[in-house]
Amino acid sequence: PTLVACWLIARLRGACFVCDWHNLGFTLAPRLRGLYRVLEHGSALLPRKHLAVTAVLGQWLCQNFDTGRVATAPDRPPTFFRPQQPREVLRAEMSALFGGIDADRALLVSSTSWTPDEDFDILFEALQLTTQRLFVVITGKGELRASFERKFKTLPASSVIVKCAWLSSSDYARLLAAADLGISLHASSSPGKA
Repeated sequence: PTLVACWLIARLRGACFVCDWHNLGFTLAPRLRGLYRVLEHGSALLPRKHLAVTAVLGQWLCQNFDTGRVATAPDRPPTFFRPQQPREVLRAEMSALFGGIDADRALLVSSTSWTPDEDFDILFEALQLTTQRLFVVITGKGELRASFERKFKTLPASSVIVKCAWLSSSDYARLLAAADLGISLHASSSPGKA
């Protein structure tokens, strides 16, 4: 229904309707998958132009939704995501922000919107099995955060420390630059995305 509403508003205002595809909605609704796919296919014919985050998604849209040409427009990080300071300085800043990251702990970062399409059970199980000393920072806000925070508190603090935080864009960029490892647990529904 969103594409139809956008098309209608664009028509009323005399605007060119462009759809920027990142996911396929029908793949996120397993119970209504067939109906949703038909509706999404029909709605995909409404925009005048199409953008896709990957070439594979663009090709899929052309072949399966008859969209015609789809331009690829990959996501690009803002310039402030380029490290401006040495990693050691950034790590010291993050240590001050999060209450002490020991030098012998690896800093692991994962960002999330705490929604069902991100499987933090995998991370929790891995953290239970690890023998490495880790300081884990999980950034983001969302409906599932509180339940996972309770679960993460059961991990032995001697080996794994988990902190959940909502950070400003600049602090988030510095955290990523200071990290030893970043993990994405997002399960994409679109072709051509890992």
